Amino acid sequence: MDGQKKVNYSELPQFKDVYLEDSFVLDISTKPTKIELTLEAVLNKSHSLYEEPLENESYCYRNANLIFTDFDSAKWLEKNDDYFTDASGQIDYGNIDFFHITEKDFDLGGDWGHLIVRGGTAVLKFQELI
Repeated sequence: MDGQKKVNYSELPQFKDVYLEDSFVLDISTKPTKIELTLEAVLNKSHSLYEEPLENESYCYRNANLIFTDFDSAKWLEKNDDYFTDASGQIDYGNIDFFHITEKDFDLGGDWGHLIVRGGTAVLKFQELI
C-alpha cells in the first residue's frame, strides 16, 4: 500500500458503530463485480440497532453483509477455507482481525484469508430481523 495514509475501518462513518474484530465471518461470496462477506456483526452501544446482549452472550450481534462493489481489482494474498463450528452447530470462518483503508485500497484479513480490494466502495448492510 506504498506509503498511502492508512486508517482503521472504525474511522469511517459507515463502520464507526460496529466492532469487526469480534464479529464472525459466516460466508464469503466472490464474483467478478462483487465481493460479499456475510457477518454476524458486533454492534457498539452507539449503533441505532443495538439491543442489550442475550443472557449468554457478551455482545449485541446482528446479521449483516459487508459488500465491495465497483472495484478495479481484488487480490487474495491468502485464502483459507477452514472453518469453526460453535456449540449450536453454526459454522464460521473466524473474525475480521484487521480492516485498513487507504484512498485506493481496502485491506482486510483474518483466519479466512487476506484480501486487498483496489478502488470501489464498501458498505455494511444489515439484514432484516424476522
